[in-house]
Amino acid sequence: MKNSNFKYGIILLYIIIFVFFYYYPIQIKTVNNIFLTISTFLFTIFTGFFISRQGSRYTKIREIVANFDGEMSALYRYAGYFSKDFSEKIGSIIKKHYQTILDHNAWDYHFVNKSETITNIHEVMQNSLKDQNLPSLTNQAVTNIFRSLGNLQMLRKQMIMLHQEHIPKFEMGFIYFLSCILLINVSIIPSYGVILDSVLKASFIVSLIAVVIILKSLDNLKFFEGTIGSSSANDVIEIINGNK
Repeated sequence: MKNSNFKYGIILLYIIIFVFFYYYPIQIKTVNNIFLTISTFLFTIFTGFFISRQGSRYTKIREIVANFDGEMSALYRYAGYFSKDFSEKIGSIIKKHYQTILDHNAWDYHFVNKSETITNIHEVMQNSLKDQNLPSLTNQAVTNIFRSLGNLQMLRKQMIMLHQEHIPKFEMGFIYFLSCILLINVSIIPSYGVILDSVLKASFIVSLIAVVIILKSLDNLKFFEGTIGSSSANDVIEIINGNK
């Protein structure tokens, strides 16, 4: 989700709802305060719990992405202990990995699609270093590269598990149900021709809709996609290009 589009959309929605409540007369004069109170309480409990859970999920994902990219950068630097040709091959594979992320504007591209990055690095290692007598320092670099490849595979598996973790459909449906109850109860509060009441109703309804959209975006991992993937991908590419 693009944050700027989200903000402009919320502002536009607020204006539309305010104008509607201000100029459109609501005929129902009573509101069931019990329904409003209970639904508000349940909605707050459910959304608060799941937003907190999704926040923890995002924190874990950011840590895994940082570790994954750090291992990639370290692996490329270890490749520098070998020949220039070997280093360029490894760098080309890693650069292609991150360029694909930028081209598709999808930080999770290699976690939801088949990725051959680790396999290709293994093949280069096998073809370039087999049957070679390597100095002790270079042998240590080989050990570090294989350790990094193992860590990358483990991190990828962890990311796939987190990526597949979603709010259960029943719980999400219950949140939608509570949202509808709140929207109906607030909408029937009289506000025709009264600016303050129209402002409060519009603020409440827009906030309610924004919370549900944010929760759904967090669940789909679409809320901070730019900060999670693009900047880190560019950083690794700049390291390979020699800019860092």
